[in-house]
Amino acid sequence: MSTPLTRPASHEREMSVASGWVMLPVAAAVSALGVASFVHGANNGTPWGIPVGIALIVAFFILLAGFFTLQPNEARVLVLFGDYKGTVRKEGFHFGNPFYSNGGSGKVVGQGDKVTVAPKKNPRMKISLRSRNLNGERLKVNDKKGNPIEIAAVVVWRVQDTAQAMFDVDDYEEYVHIQSESAVRHLGSQYAYDHGEEHEITLRSGVDEVSEALQAELQIRLAPAGVVVEEARLTHHASRLCAGGRAGDAAPAAGRSGARRAPEDRARRGQHGRDGADRPLAPRRGRARHRAQGRDGQQPDGRALRRLRSQARDQHRHALRLSRTARPWRNESLF
Repeated sequence: MSTPLTRPASHEREMSVASGWVMLPVAAAVSALGVASFVHGANNGTPWGIPVGIALIVAFFILLAGFFTLQPNEARVLVLFGDYKGTVRKEGFHFGNPFYSNGGSGKVVGQGDKVTVAPKKNPRMKISLRSRNLNGERLKVNDKKGNPIEIAAVVVWRVQDTAQAMFDVDDYEEYVHIQSESAVRHLGSQYAYDHGEEHEITLRSGVDEVSEALQAELQIRLAPAGVVVEEARLTHHASRLCAGGRAGDAAPAAGRSGARRAPEDRARRGQHGRDGADRPLAPRRGRARHRAQGRDGQQPDGRALRRLRSQARDQHRHALRLSRTARPWRNESLF
């Protein structure tokens, strides 16, 4: 089996360019000379005045494309006709070759009639060197013992090598997001959630050790993109088989597979709703009857007795009404 060929990694070359404050008077002078030459040729009929004026004015607009600014912790990658020249990291007002690349066009998103062009992620080939946070989503994985768990992590990263971030990967931000999710999934399967062997590191007992392992693995995965991982920590880890967790996602619901709920589960569902909210207690039935018959240690209540007698009369009348409508001699089919 042939081994895949590894391409050489790009390396950043820091360079300096001219100050924009020095080249700004030069551009203004070119513009003034172009306007003066154009006006002189138009008024005096000089054959070279108008062409020279137009050329100087065009040169002024070309020079304007060479000015750019950089904020602190920001860099610009300089590419001239497809050739990488270097990276400017110094903040301030600068002037470079007007023909330096300004980056590719926006990405086309959508199909058919609904097609839009997304804005450039790196206008004028600029890259932010600031630290960034990646707050990962909760992922459902299986731990070392095969138990389903939920795990999430936060990653603090920044771009260190601008050449690798720009040329060695297609989109370094998306690359960081996908590789971070893959590293968290792999990490969750390497450790047991809880109750491991003796002196074994678990996700619950060894959060610091697991976070260090996650940072080391992320650094290896993100190194091809020129990214440095400053910190990586677990922000959420929970077993989906816990009594208070999302047991409905991990085990079949009672009644569908014939499994019966545990007594504590039935008691908990009796006190709380399915969403965990407190369920209002239903009024105790038969309290009026107990109070009327004096079963709770009190004297019989006359009002309760009258209410029970009224209910009994209503039930007796309803039973008589039903018996009369069901008499056999009223049914004509019998004759």
